Amino acid sequence: EISSEVSTLSVNHGNLEFVLDDGVSVLWGSGEQATAKADALAVLLAQENRSDFVKIDVSVPRASTITFRDSVGE
Repeated sequence: EISSEVSTLSVNHGNLEFVLDDGVSVLWGSGEQATAKADALAVLLAQENRSDFVKIDVSVPRASTITFRDSVGE
């Protein structure tokens, strides 16, 4: 489902990173644990405050993180 929202995609040293249409950057990491990463990303993107997100890191799905606009001075 998320693939329709991807505006840019890059691979750096085997780590996948993409930017969604709304400007949120997603660090996916390697191809391992793809289902767990997709599940974690879906939960995070369903949050009401998604518009405050700058970056989501699901490279370690059980320890996913969100960087918010306020925390980066935006």
